[in-house]
Amino acid sequence: AFVSGMSPRKIFVFEGLITRLNLSDDELAMIMGHELSHVILGHIEERTPISAIILGTQLVVMSMVDPLGLGSSFFDTFVSRLGTYVAASFSRQNESDADELGLL
Repeated sequence: AFVSGMSPRKIFVFEGLITRLNLSDDELAMIMGHELSHVILGHIEERTPISAIILGTQLVVMSMVDPLGLGSSFFDTFVSRLGTYVAASFSRQNESDADELGLL
């Protein structure tokens, strides 16, 4: 299940989550509460500027480096992994916060 900044006020639940896991109403409510908590806590809006800054930095530096050279390939890999690491650090805390609020 997830929420998206592209379609606010909607919670998307994968069909397999319901059919394959045979969730009870309480379990499904917990998942929906968790996802709704991301919206309430503003996690979607938080993530957008961070992603934009990382992508913008990557584009600026890549435009200054030969796009076909080995250096640009290394830099692209480095920045992509750095972006994943930065996003993951925010994501862990966001998931814990959503779990906590979703239980209320």
